[in-house]
Amino acid sequence: MEKGLESLKADVMKDCEAGEGCFNPAGCNHEFTCIVPQENPNLVKMGITTACKRVSKCTHQYCDTYKWVLERAEMYAKFAGVTKEEVIEAWEKDRHYWYMNYYQDCNQPLIIGGNVLTIHQWRAKLIERFGENPCDWKFVCPSCGHVQSGADFLAVGKDIQNAYCSCIGRFKEGTGCKWSINGLIALNKTTVLSEKFVPVKVFEMAEADVKQ
Repeated sequence: MEKGLESLKADVMKDCEAGEGCFNPAGCNHEFTCIVPQENPNLVKMGITTACKRVSKCTHQYCDTYKWVLERAEMYAKFAGVTKEEVIEAWEKDRHYWYMNYYQDCNQPLIIGGNVLTIHQWRAKLIERFGENPCDWKFVCPSCGHVQSGADFLAVGKDIQNAYCSCIGRFKEGTGCKWSINGLIALNKTTVLSEKFVPVKVFEMAEADVKQ
């Protein structure tokens, strides 16, 4: 199956079939929990007369995520000047794990207040601030505040692209920390939309006159 809307839909429908056996592209429309009389006599004596009972076989709201992806892809499509289908195709080709974990606000954030830039906008800002040479581009680790440049990573035998996604402490003892932007906790404020429409988390660029 070609990667895209159909591959996403197939994965969601598979999970739905294992749950309530339903699929609603407009979002989940069945009851997940309900309030029932409390059966534990000890809790009843304490005045707790009701309990929340799970009544759905679905363990997650799969259909809600499907709807979320369509809406978020529409936002990114308008931003990039392409179709929603092109965006979802790019995301699905990039996705190599469960869609419920891949499609989240931390990975495809709402586009508000300049938090998302196209790769061309991002590069233009870097060139304006630091010049044409990527080795001179400086970024700030959001975890420890260490300022680093592409040249710093070349000096330790690493690709300069690490400068905007990994603190140099991962490769050089006694400097910075070991935090990486793709760890469990997302601290980044800016996301760059690649030429293939895939959102990429990046460190904030340093001020032009900041010292390392």
